[in-house]
Amino acid sequence: MSKLYLSWTVSAVAVSVLWTADIAFAQTAGGGQQSPALEEIIVTARKVEENLMTVPMAIAAVTAKDIQAADIKDLNTLALFTPGLWAEYGLSGNTLGRQLTFRGLSVSTGQVFIDGAPYPGTGNPNIGNVERVEVLIGPQSAYFGRSTFEGAVNFISKEPGDTFKGQINGEYGSFGTTDDSASLEGPIVAGKLAVRVFARHYATSGQWANASNPNETFGANAQDSVALTAIATPTDNLKVRVLLDFEDENSGAPASFQIDGNDPNPGVIRGLTCNLGGTFGPYYCGALPKANQLVPSTLSANDVLTPAMQNIFFNNPLHWPTLFNLNFKESYGTHQQTEIGHVNIDYTMPSGWAVSSIIALHETKYQSIDSPDYRDDQSVPNPLYGVVPNVLPYIGYHLLQQSLLYDSSEELRVTSPQDARLRGTAGVNWLYTRTPGSTNEGFEPAAVTFLNSQSRGYTSTPAVFAGLYYDIVHSLTLGAEARYQWDIIEAEEKYPAAGAELKSTFKSFSPRVTLDYKYADNSLIYALWSRGYRPGGFNSQLLGQSGAVLAQLAATGAGIEYQQEKLDNFELGVKSTWLEGRIQTRVDGYYDIWKNGQVPNTLSYNAPNGGVILTTLTTNIGQTNLYGVESQAAFAVTRQLTVNATLDYQTSKFVNYLYVPWAARISAAYANNNVDGNKFPNAPDWTWTLSPTYTDSLSGDWDWFGRLDWKHRGRYYIDATNVAWIAPSDIVDLHVGIKDQSKTLEFYVKNLTNNLQLLDASNGVDASCCTGAGTVIAVRLLLPNKRAFGLKAGYSF
Repeated sequence: MSKLYLSWTVSAVAVSVLWTADIAFAQTAGGGQQSPALEEIIVTARKVEENLMTVPMAIAAVTAKDIQAADIKDLNTLALFTPGLWAEYGLSGNTLGRQLTFRGLSVSTGQVFIDGAPYPGTGNPNIGNVERVEVLIGPQSAYFGRSTFEGAVNFISKEPGDTFKGQINGEYGSFGTTDDSASLEGPIVAGKLAVRVFARHYATSGQWANASNPNETFGANAQDSVALTAIATPTDNLKVRVLLDFEDENSGAPASFQIDGNDPNPGVIRGLTCNLGGTFGPYYCGALPKANQLVPSTLSANDVLTPAMQNIFFNNPLHWPTLFNLNFKESYGTHQQTEIGHVNIDYTMPSGWAVSSIIALHETKYQSIDSPDYRDDQSVPNPLYGVVPNVLPYIGYHLLQQSLLYDSSEELRVTSPQDARLRGTAGVNWLYTRTPGSTNEGFEPAAVTFLNSQSRGYTSTPAVFAGLYYDIVHSLTLGAEARYQWDIIEAEEKYPAAGAELKSTFKSFSPRVTLDYKYADNSLIYALWSRGYRPGGFNSQLLGQSGAVLAQLAATGAGIEYQQEKLDNFELGVKSTWLEGRIQTRVDGYYDIWKNGQVPNTLSYNAPNGGVILTTLTTNIGQTNLYGVESQAAFAVTRQLTVNATLDYQTSKFVNYLYVPWAARISAAYANNNVDGNKFPNAPDWTWTLSPTYTDSLSGDWDWFGRLDWKHRGRYYIDATNVAWIAPSDIVDLHVGIKDQSKTLEFYVKNLTNNLQLLDASNGVDASCCTGAGTVIAVRLLLPNKRAFGLKAGYSF
């Protein structure tokens, strides 16, 4: 805490000095200079266009200018600049399989939207093609649906203008990093039809060498995207927008490794540090080591597909039913493709009434090959080798996974004139998702292949929503919003035995009530209460499992169906504009009550054919209370200097929470798996950013600029026992460059101090660690990004 307060004190003193200097400058200049001011940001959090500073709710908006200046490339980085949101990397180490945590509720994930349409896929939306990203904190169920019961992220695509222009950007950096993009836009029919085309290729070769094979690096990633946006305005009152987007992300093996309690050199940091009497033996207590404190041999993994493994993975005539061609991914890592199609129609009547429609279609294909041992297991011989045909000569797990998701959504909305004292909006919405299933095939010590049952899944979600707003007096407004929704969820077993079917309908009513007082221009105080739900569902991977397996899992509280969860949110906030638009501040505090939560737990069971199978199942947990404060500030100190800052504090307390079965595995103090009084893991307590930007004249039409981004992430626990944690970290990025009206040249340093604190960590089991050792705990680690240098260039025409 002392370091945090010291940092903010130093920052406050620096800003105060600069502010005083600017006032003195203005006095000596005789008033002939134009005063600096912050630009207005328009958002659509309540389905109408509003000034960010007059929306009575917690919301952050990151513009395309911010994204470019801070070199934000994905949701993980963007979340650092948005208080209330944390994007967990996970052990995959890439942007796939994202986990969006709002206000520390790390067992749930918020929904992503593109131009107001839900995007259920796990990919990374095309961040190079956005005008802004709106991050809505707290339940957004009234307008955005039940999947947003803790928050939502809405990507707003760039629209083409009515003049021809384009942009080319290139980047080259450390570790083989390249990021090249180009856009071109202009009118096809003047005043009636305009088109914008955007394309991007990003690649990096990875930063961490494999100790087992120094010629190989972990963390390689490649992303390709192409987008087309068309805007048609056949009349002054009608606007039609079409978005077509294709995203492809292909990643290599992640920089994920593990430490365990069976290291042959017990004195090294690699080993687990304590034994709390848990059923699975030693664990790690306290702050986990930094990446540079690990024994180098820890950074190793076996990700070689031998000819025999390839033959079984890709050529097995007795293969399980595949969802698409298996050559989609033929090496370790992940590959995902997403196809996006949207049509937005807006019609405004002469009276001011407006009708809007959104139609969206998505298809997402995903395949991965990985070894969940997170280490090189080739040195541990398999006693079944030569006894059981075709088993691997070493103890280890290797998995091939596939999934396929289709979704479509429609929304029709009517909005009244916004200048009326009583105004409102109402509409209907429908979301449909379909997945032919997800499948696993792989190698494990006792057999050549094993598979989880494949099942089809469907959801059909009709909903009605409305919002009414009444100006009690000119500056005092009462708002009431609500959504009634039906979630019809179906699942049926597809393989190995077709026939089992499941179906349930979960109904909910999600209200939000706000009261706000506009005490000055672009300034208000507000209070709100909102309630959000997330529908229940099925652990469909259990379909087809034997009664013996279901009985094992039922003992841990897991079953085929789980129920819906609820979140009540109480929030008080103030948004203020100071010094004629030079300073903007946004602060809110909240108290949330989360009940009947859906918690994914990795459970194990004894397979009928022998061996231990791990599976992730969702169970319902009791109650947790969450508290916090979120704040943002922007200050145009002078015409040359702007300072942006965020500060977020969140905490939580388990009131009725069972961490099954891990609590008992870790510590005898949690023999009943009850961890009441502890905090949610996987979300930092404190996060803050400080970003000063300075621009000044250099020569002729050229300016020079500099930007510093100081990003602080506080301590956060890796599991609900709160025994092990990742220590606080500070990452500093520096950008310096020159620019004129059409050209930009920039040099950057990321992670200037080469901070090597871990990005993520979790517990797991190492069932194949050592012959005869049995099942023991392992702590799995995701390594950070090292210091990197780069050069960027851009040309606009």
